[in-house]
Amino acid sequence: MTQEYAYLAMNRFAYGADKMSRAQLLNCHRLEDAQSWLKAQLVALPLHTLPALNDQWSSEDALTQLYLFKQEEKADKAALAAFNLTQKTNPENAQSSKSSLSAKSERTPKMFTGYRETRKQLIEKSKRVAEGVALSCMESATPLQSKLLAFFSNHFSVTTEDLALKLLAPTFEIEAIAPHLTHTFSDMLVAVVQHPAMIIYLDNEYSVGPNSKVGINQRKKNKPNPAGLNENLAREILELHTLGVKGDYVQDDVIGLAKALTGWSIGSVKREEFAGYRFKTHTHEPGVHRVLNKDYAPTSQTNTQGIRILQDLAKHPETARHVCAKLVQHFINDKPPTVLVDAMTDQWLKTQGHIPSVMKTLIEHPLSWQSPQKYKTPQEFVISACRACGVAAPEPRLYKTLNGFGQGLFAAGTPAGYTDEKYAWLGTSALNSRIEWSHFFAQRIAKSLPMGISPVDLALNALGPQLSARTRQHLARAESKQQSIAMLLLSPEFQSR
Repeated sequence: MTQEYAYLAMNRFAYGADKMSRAQLLNCHRLEDAQSWLKAQLVALPLHTLPALNDQWSSEDALTQLYLFKQEEKADKAALAAFNLTQKTNPENAQSSKSSLSAKSERTPKMFTGYRETRKQLIEKSKRVAEGVALSCMESATPLQSKLLAFFSNHFSVTTEDLALKLLAPTFEIEAIAPHLTHTFSDMLVAVVQHPAMIIYLDNEYSVGPNSKVGINQRKKNKPNPAGLNENLAREILELHTLGVKGDYVQDDVIGLAKALTGWSIGSVKREEFAGYRFKTHTHEPGVHRVLNKDYAPTSQTNTQGIRILQDLAKHPETARHVCAKLVQHFINDKPPTVLVDAMTDQWLKTQGHIPSVMKTLIEHPLSWQSPQKYKTPQEFVISACRACGVAAPEPRLYKTLNGFGQGLFAAGTPAGYTDEKYAWLGTSALNSRIEWSHFFAQRIAKSLPMGISPVDLALNALGPQLSARTRQHLARAESKQQSIAMLLLSPEFQSR
């Protein structure tokens, strides 16, 4: 018997075969063996392997560094303005002062732009952390969990539109998603909505209840542009994160949830508050809030009002079906089989959205083990190529590579995230990017290929029984190792999972 199920497990549910996974599945000839290998991975992700923790880069660190940067920027710009004013109003004094200094110590406008270098360093650090998280699956003993981390990171998409989000986005995966992969969806949802990255991305720190202390004071003072209720976060929770765009909710539900989430903000470093999630009672809309025909009364701990709504949304049948359909679409087929979605939805409702239980249903279902039906996204393609060829990272670095493919890290540009359907990655530009990168990458691999290892060997290790006789023949007849490796990466078998 072949290792067909072993390779399906590695290529469909993980990021492709590598030396570790092949060793683990060496004697896997039965479907049950492959399923057992996957189900054994539904354990807590070893967070210590993720670079954000090793680099001590938390959301609190990011917000603190952001505050210090803004202080530096403000000081530098003020000093530059004063310097320019002196040069303009007292040119003789400025020239006299200038001549008394050595050439090395002369003051120039460039001396007041140190904040720009600080900004570059902060962004570079955040990029390294984001790359490290994405590449942590390379040597992971639980590649299925790494893939689930990427799935939920995209499901709760955050785009790095400004410096704050550039610094916070990598911590979002580590703090809000990774720790909850073995918990319920409601645990993850609450953590996501309370994370500073999501609060800032969807403007909830500016949401003010009209009858809150701040809202009432603004009306009393007749402020021309008072802060008001912001519906962005509430709308995306209902439309994208839980019930789905076809969910049975109306505008009043959006408003009810938005009011319940007023006060969900972040602490001020300037006021020496905790630089993270903070509930602000003075901006929270008081009273009972109604969502999906259910009234949520306030309690002594008013922030629990929003938590109770999120917990109910997470357990809602429409949420179960919406997220389960996305999971099937991500792992199995662009057109999720209804039977499989039904089975997972039932399990979701039985276990109140326990993620490992829902994933076990997916793993154990016969429809999950048909021949490859998914076309790899750019990120899946690049990472699986690295795993197949035994390298730790692509060249150029992952951040730049994925930007070139149109699937940059935290760059979807929309709260809906990237689609992983085939049509999105089959355009002429996308295909040309794969061809060009494959030849570039193949050149690197060909130079470092160990003696006695041929591109055909790489293909057999990566694809096993999925490698067709025709593709194998083409690889063997290629004019060079580089050409053969590029042909492997661009083959239909490698592009599918």
